[in-house]
Amino acid sequence: GFDRAFPPKTELDFSKSYPGKEREVRWRPFELAGPDGYMDLASTVRPAQQAVVYAAADLEVSKDARVVLHLGASGATRLFLDGQKVLEDPQYHPAAFDQHAVAVTLRKGTHRLLLKLAQDDGAMGFYLRLAGPRGESVPVVARLPGGAVAPPRGSLQAQVIPPLVEA
Repeated sequence: GFDRAFPPKTELDFSKSYPGKEREVRWRPFELAGPDGYMDLASTVRPAQQAVVYAAADLEVSKDARVVLHLGASGATRLFLDGQKVLEDPQYHPAAFDQHAVAVTLRKGTHRLLLKLAQDDGAMGFYLRLAGPRGESVPVVARLPGGAVAPPRGSLQAQVIPPLVEA
């Protein structure tokens, strides 16, 4: 499923349900599973093998900032910022903290992050964090798409971005 464009890539509507692999799927809020920021999708998503999962969050920044998005995920991934692909890893592998990093500029305002994770087998999950160019904390408010402020969580250096999960 890595190369196939599923909704929400083709249609991002958090109120809709879509045909899934075994049942209808929908967006829903997802909380962090651990203090290290690992998003344990296998505890929530069924099936958790040979499946594609999307996660989304809105980031609100009060001023222009150069930031680094750090991603470690258990499968092939694409990371989009405001609809533009900023990172792609087509390899299937276990998740590890900070496997990849990409520097981006966030302009003052709200930005949409969308992660596509294509899982083969093994533990399904990811780490996603945001930091400044030197690893420093960046003042960002993470919101669930549609409004609610996500609780601040994460490592000592950056806030982990709590997403919504399509399952």
